[in-house]
Amino acid sequence: MRLCQEYFERNEISVPFIPYDGNADLLLRSRSIPYNWMSVKIRWKHFDTWHPGQFFFHIYNCKHNGYMNSSWFFENSESEKIYWDGYEKRVMDLVDCFKLGYVPVTGKELQVAPTLILLKTCDLLIADLVKRSILDSNVWNLVESVLDESATWDKRIEASGKLTTAFSKLTCPSSKAIRDGQVQIKAHMISSHWLASLFENENAPSHSG
Repeated sequence: MRLCQEYFERNEISVPFIPYDGNADLLLRSRSIPYNWMSVKIRWKHFDTWHPGQFFFHIYNCKHNGYMNSSWFFENSESEKIYWDGYEKRVMDLVDCFKLGYVPVTGKELQVAPTLILLKTCDLLIADLVKRSILDSNVWNLVESVLDESATWDKRIEASGKLTTAFSKLTCPSSKAIRDGQVQIKAHMISSHWLASLFENENAPSHSG
């Protein structure tokens, strides 16, 4: 926890904490649409000119069977360029826009998310590998365990690890799509604590309007 955060909490000051670190990431899960994720990435780009630089906001959506065109995530709009003096407002506008429909993925859920997203983005491929007996049919038991929302996160993490091991042993040409997917998906498995806390804080004041 940063000194200013500790000060805010100790003195019960209810203001959103938005650092100017340059980079921030957050994986979001839909509240209403099963197995639907969104990835938010904020990047600062410094310019070696008179201007100090800009923040770039990128929003990506998870793509069902995206392996077919090597696109596990796609950017749903052009990145926004925000100058430093509009940064805090844009962050809060983003939170206000998505907090009712999405929840941040953190903690143990973030450990299972890569496998869940891989199952969505390589859905038909994995089914075909089982159908052709390239993957053992017992893989479906692991898939069911990973998807079982009534199970504990520890159980789902364990099943996720076994499933990842099964995928790593594949040597067929199709296995490249799974490996590529794992690499691309991993790049979205980061959740900045301060950004996640803005989504979780019901009392975070709105900067919209």
